[in-house]
Amino acid sequence: MTKNYPYKTKRFLREGQKNLSVMGDAKNIDELKRAFATFLEATKFSLHQLVVDYKGKLEGFDKWWGEKGKFLNEDELTNFFAKRLRNDVIKGGEELLAINFKIGEATLNGPLQIGPEGVLKLQIKNRVKEWVPMDVPTFEITTWDIRNKPESFNNTDGYSMCKKYFNILNNIADEFIEKFCI
Repeated sequence: MTKNYPYKTKRFLREGQKNLSVMGDAKNIDELKRAFATFLEATKFSLHQLVVDYKGKLEGFDKWWGEKGKFLNEDELTNFFAKRLRNDVIKGGEELLAINFKIGEATLNGPLQIGPEGVLKLQIKNRVKEWVPMDVPTFEITTWDIRNKPESFNNTDGYSMCKKYFNILNNIADEFIEKFCI
């Protein structure tokens, strides 16, 4: 490897890939939401790190990055992920995952709420009521998707969108390595 190898970028992409895998296998809502948010952060910083490390410092990078940046801004999927989703989820705290789940046979003693946060049980401590997550071993996520996505992706599930977005970013990082490191 050369001194131009994008170690930080690749580290962020590995983090994104790890969380993509978690999203595909998530067993509970909290795990899925955490993985999704971390995926958005890691993928955003993966290419941002290239700019921080090489803009104005590596011959040919600025022109190459100008072309890549134009593509990323014009591509509907990458623009949606990098700008809209990250801002809405990370900065705005919006719930943009639509999660379907099922609960198998279980004995549940209530009062309970079953909804977007899973199964919540009412607890009262010192006369203060609080709804807290309840572990239900037979709880299983069946499907999930991203809400308010661009119309052109209405027939594409959220996981596939994440995977395609990740692959685009990873390909750009690999192209950087080919062009500037080999």
